[in-house]
Amino acid sequence: MATTLVIVEFLIVGFQVCVWLGLLLGKCSPQARIWIFSHRELDPFIATYALATAYTLGIVFDRLFGAFSSVLQHVSKWLAERPKKSKGSSDDQYRLILHYPEAYAQLQQINRQTRLLRATFWNSLICALIVGIAYRSGWSILLFLFAIACAYTWYRSRIRYHKALDGLCGVLPKGPKNGENGRA
Repeated sequence: MATTLVIVEFLIVGFQVCVWLGLLLGKCSPQARIWIFSHRELDPFIATYALATAYTLGIVFDRLFGAFSSVLQHVSKWLAERPKKSKGSSDDQYRLILHYPEAYAQLQQINRQTRLLRATFWNSLICALIVGIAYRSGWSILLFLFAIACAYTWYRSRIRYHKALDGLCGVLPKGPKNGENGRA
């Protein structure tokens, strides 16, 4: 089930990227847009290709947005109350899986939502810029407001994730320290 959710997440992100790439391609090369729409016999091929491309773009841009967001977070102080790194180590996460699998599944759900919100923020912002600059449309204002709402929700979701992780790590039974194997 978790794998299916990740695949769907990548597809959503990928289709969002396809939207702004399509807008950009349509503005930069109207001939490509005319050619695609004049060859209706290619619809099944284009749909299949779009699905595969969306999945791949989802993976690539999820990683890209994650890296860019990390850099931005370290360089900029654009938010007053930035979420701190959680105290949980990778050992704590393994112990969470072992002792509280339902709680760990909930944490992963929050994490997936956070990543999707991050990607939707960046994709909406890019769409707003393309629609505003290239198409000079008022829709860019709505897209920009949507991007701001996604950014705020993304930020709050990250805080929620780290608070939940810290809280769960605080109640974990103590295990062997790093380097110890737990045997006498």
